[in-house]
Amino acid sequence: MIPEETYKRVIELMPVCCVDIIITNDNKYLLVKRKNIPAKGRWWIPGGRLFKNESIQNCAIRKAREEVGLDCKFIKILGADETIFKKGYYGKQSHTVNIICFLKDSGKKDVLLDKDHTDFVW
Repeated sequence: MIPEETYKRVIELMPVCCVDIIITNDNKYLLVKRKNIPAKGRWWIPGGRLFKNESIQNCAIRKAREEVGLDCKFIKILGADETIFKKGYYGKQSHTVNIICFLKDSGKKDVLLDKDHTDFVW
């Protein structure tokens, strides 16, 4: 884990690599409502930072478990995109390069949101 002060500096200087996940269950797709800046109050797909030495596949599965409490099967990488926010999490501009992954929910658990989300919809 990067110390918070170091991570703030990284965000100021360069893009951060993230994995965003599209989760399906019975031909429905999961959206979550964000609680924090950036995109506070907006519907979004789960996702977050890729750690050093973590595979994209493992990151996608981890983010599904951490953010929405679901056990998912990794299907494939769909593509890449980027987000640039004028005001990011630390109050400064943020730039992320996002690898978008497709996952299938096992259907064994109900959605359990983490502290960074207020609602969800399939």
